[in-house]
Amino acid sequence: MKRLLLCFIACAAYFGMQAQNRSVSGQVLDSESESPVIGAVVRLAQGNDGVFTDATGAFTINAKNADSLIIAYVGYTSQTVSANAQQPLIILLSPKLRDLDEIVVIGYGQKSRRDVTGSVSSIDTESLEKKPIARLENALQGQAAGVQVTQFSGKPGNGLSIRVRGATSLSASSEPLFVIDGVPILNPEGINPADVASIEILKDASASAIYGARAANGVVLITTKNGHAGKPQLSYNGYVGVSQVTRKLDMLQADQFVELINEAYTNSGQSPRLEADDWNANTDWQSEIYRKAVTQNHQVSISGGNAQNRYYISLNQQGQEGIVKGSSFDRIGARFNLKSQLSDRLRVGTNLNFSQVSYNNIPDNQRVNQGGVILGALSAPPIIRIFDEQGRYTENPLQAWENPIANIEGPEDVAATFRLVGAMYLEWDLLPDLTFKSSLNTETYFNKNDYFLDQSTRYGSSKNGIASTSTNQQYIWLTEHTLTYQFARGDHELTALGGFTAQSSRYESTWAYGEGFANGAIPTLNAASANLGVSSYASEWALLSFLGRISYKFSDKYLADVNFRADGSSRFGAGNRFAYFPSVSLGWRISEESFMETVNTIDDAKLRLGVGSTGNQDIGDYAHYGLYSVGSNYIFGEAIVPGTRPSTIANDNLKWETTDQYNVGLDLTLINYRLNVIADAYYKYTRDLLVNVDLPTSTGFNSGIQNLGAIENRGLELAIKSYNITKSRLNWTTSLFYSMNRNKVLDIGGQDQVIFSGGIPEAGQSIIIQEGLPVGTFYGYKNLGVNPETGDLVFEDLNGDGEITEDADRTILGNANPDFILGLSNSLAVGPFNLDILFQGVYGNEVFNATRIETEGMQSVKNATAATLDRWQQPGDITRMPRALFGDSHNTRISDRFIEDGSHIRLRNITLTYQLPQSYLNRIPLEKLSIYFSGQNLLTWSNYSGYDPEVNRDGGSNLSQGIDYGTYPQARIFTGGVQLEF
Repeated sequence: MKRLLLCFIACAAYFGMQAQNRSVSGQVLDSESESPVIGAVVRLAQGNDGVFTDATGAFTINAKNADSLIIAYVGYTSQTVSANAQQPLIILLSPKLRDLDEIVVIGYGQKSRRDVTGSVSSIDTESLEKKPIARLENALQGQAAGVQVTQFSGKPGNGLSIRVRGATSLSASSEPLFVIDGVPILNPEGINPADVASIEILKDASASAIYGARAANGVVLITTKNGHAGKPQLSYNGYVGVSQVTRKLDMLQADQFVELINEAYTNSGQSPRLEADDWNANTDWQSEIYRKAVTQNHQVSISGGNAQNRYYISLNQQGQEGIVKGSSFDRIGARFNLKSQLSDRLRVGTNLNFSQVSYNNIPDNQRVNQGGVILGALSAPPIIRIFDEQGRYTENPLQAWENPIANIEGPEDVAATFRLVGAMYLEWDLLPDLTFKSSLNTETYFNKNDYFLDQSTRYGSSKNGIASTSTNQQYIWLTEHTLTYQFARGDHELTALGGFTAQSSRYESTWAYGEGFANGAIPTLNAASANLGVSSYASEWALLSFLGRISYKFSDKYLADVNFRADGSSRFGAGNRFAYFPSVSLGWRISEESFMETVNTIDDAKLRLGVGSTGNQDIGDYAHYGLYSVGSNYIFGEAIVPGTRPSTIANDNLKWETTDQYNVGLDLTLINYRLNVIADAYYKYTRDLLVNVDLPTSTGFNSGIQNLGAIENRGLELAIKSYNITKSRLNWTTSLFYSMNRNKVLDIGGQDQVIFSGGIPEAGQSIIIQEGLPVGTFYGYKNLGVNPETGDLVFEDLNGDGEITEDADRTILGNANPDFILGLSNSLAVGPFNLDILFQGVYGNEVFNATRIETEGMQSVKNATAATLDRWQQPGDITRMPRALFGDSHNTRISDRFIEDGSHIRLRNITLTYQLPQSYLNRIPLEKLSIYFSGQNLLTWSNYSGYDPEVNRDGGSNLSQGIDYGTYPQARIFTGGVQLEF
């Protein structure tokens, strides 16, 4: 008993000593210079008590033996030490250079951010798996200076338009080149955002010239995840959400519609068309086509490895219903990445991505008589119901058109794409400083689209059912072989790269069409009584390239990069197949000079200068040939003989479109690594434009592609990243991106030469391309208001001849290009909570709201917006809304009546994450558990009267921009998800 009592007393004394506060002293030093770190925070991990280090880096704090101390300071990596360690404590903090030591992927290699001489933007990919985005391009929105990403339609999974420092072409593509794990791809469709480890955008020629032939529009480099040595890590990420339309347009009710139609007929000298008592419906067609849609995503991955092998395997399924009934997007994907160290000098690896992407499509950007669902919902008469007494779809009684629900439910339009993107590579260290790399890469896809319209609709019934099927497939292979030499002696560091690549593609397509089905039970073409059309097509192209780069650094102060690439393309004539794309960039790290030693506020400063050329060959595979078309058959005797005819004119002088670019940049790190600033100014000059121009009829052809003209882009970019608060339990980071670009057409063959685009049905062309104007300039009549006596619009008579004519009185109405774009993100971490907010802003662009021609034209029997309630109705009325007049084309001319300000600020994304603390995770078999809630497109501040100011009917077109014509609106999405790591 006495022994037990003595043990109890000894234990009590021990724990009493442990619980007793005592003085703990120490010193905090810089691990590199061993100089004192003044003002570092030393605090208890289990509480809020803390002190600051003095001028010698010393500190004293009261703590228990069982306590842990956290030592933190801006610009350094925090440390945690035991208060019971040997006294005095000597803590060495390692400088945390943040973005300066970030590894940046460049073409055929990588560099430290501090050594980059070109203009390269890195995208934050940390939270990609938490965002409900269907395509990887969404990750670029508002996240990089100089990069404008426009989601021109809200269709689930729909593509986006990306412009890196403006549009550089007219007929060829202005989209950037996407390269994933070293493989150039057609587009990133099917790439799972959660598999992405890093995204870099090469913006200027000095950064992207290593990809010469296709780099005129910038290069987006995507690197996917890989495993790390250690035990296998199993992860799951999944979210479920709901989406809805952000707003609905205010349309006329049934009685207001009847009054409008009768007034339009009366004003045209006809009798009223409708009797209000004949109709007892008041259908809100917008409510009928829109729905609350479900979106979900599930991702499982396993990664790990050892010193010899590292792997990453993932499976992903994403499903997204569209906010318009009948539309949806689904993706199933699998990824397998493997790196193996076969010996000290030999490494092999593979990156494989398989995906199946499918769409249920509904037509938009079309009028109701062409099946357009959005314009159909806005213009369909509210006086009819969805179904008649017999259960059939009702028709528009005034024009015998389908109603919007019939256009949704009647056709089945399903497209599926199977895609494989893969690479196999070998790296062999021939010498300690000389590495050979060889790779074989492929991108292969197969697309199938099936369409069937049954007999439930008016048009389908008139044809006894319609069906079509089409397939598209492309096989692209690429082989690359490079040698890399690295040299480092004293103050000199040099890396030299040389190699060649060869790429080839074959594209094939088929199409078939039939009519006449007994019913809808068998929708395939074998059930059609009349097979009316069939065709097939094939084409090929090839590219052979030689590349080289020398990177040199002296004394960590002076940097130089020289790139060269020669590309030969089968798309050009034999005498012009090869083009040469050089670039050079210089960097001067001013902060390393002796005269900067006394400047304490600047931690790092680098001046960059770059100049170079890049190319564009994105035209038809046989553009330089004089092609013949088949199908021009003729009768010889009593037999039909196959015939051909010339279809395109030959042009053996056709050559590469080339963009010369000049860039000056300044990188600054300030206030003890708390503030990072990247500023760039650039000038891009694109010459030998590939343009499809009109030809004299004497040639026998209407048009042909030629090298003609030039375009310039000039701009400024600013990227600021601020580490506002950096504490162990409180971190706040802000990033701001600003871009300004000015685009101008310099030459298209003379001042009197023009190209028109942006056609609006029954209204004409809305966009002009002319020397001295930016691409995307709206063109039409200047509206002076409504004549109070007649109710018609008055247009400005520019030439003063007393008449309004198309050739003489049209003028510039606006510009679809913004004055500047902004991105603002904030990340706030408080203990286990993390809040990410992203705002995106666009200022100064105009939108041509062609939807209003349909909904405010008041010249047909379509429904109208509530704005038409303010229309002119009798002499003396003062209003901006003209009169209703059936059959009128005067008031619906292309004019500034339909031009609106597209400036807007959007709360693009907000995500709140809670991560379960480690103390709780220790009790369960999990290494990580995070719960998050996300909102997409929550708020938009804009004066635009349509659904959304971020819109373009014509997608990624260079010529036709900023047109809204019944375009599928963007959705507001709310999601909740969980991340698990085992």
